[in-house]
Amino acid sequence: MHRPKKILTSKVVHKNPWYQVRQDDFLRPDSKRGKYYSIVSDPFVVICALSDDRRKVCMVKNWRYPVRRYLLEFPMGWRERNETPLMAAKRELVEETQMQAQKWTSLGSFYLAPGISTQQGFVFLAERLHPLPQAKSSDEVVASKFVSLNILRTRQAKGLVPDAPTSVALSKLLFHLG
Repeated sequence: MHRPKKILTSKVVHKNPWYQVRQDDFLRPDSKRGKYYSIVSDPFVVICALSDDRRKVCMVKNWRYPVRRYLLEFPMGWRERNETPLMAAKRELVEETQMQAQKWTSLGSFYLAPGISTQQGFVFLAERLHPLPQAKSSDEVVASKFVSLNILRTRQAKGLVPDAPTSVALSKLLFHLG
């Protein structure tokens, strides 16, 4: 697809608490009319919480309703409107794992599905972890555990990391660690 010559109209055709669907009517470069639907959604964060020995990362087991199964994922969640990505990452780590980190490093960002969505993910490395005595958020997280990076590296190479944000974040983490 080429960049539109001009957007003629843009309207929200569906809205719910998590996303909205926007319909754009536009003028193509060849002056013909076109129509495009996009999912507009808030940004999210993904946290690679690394153990002190740098051999394991913390993962959470979440029920993902659309695919009707549990997935083992890095901690992640929505960025609230008044938060920076780093603030959201710190909040999500506490909510999902009952841990805080003393050192934070940005590993970059990515678009989840740029052909259909505006949603952007921000990836952070969290280090020097320590537990907190707070209760977990009850809406998503079932359990958290540390998983070997070697096991994850092998699963990634075999295409066995089904959650896209976790797969992207894992690639960024492995590149960062060398």
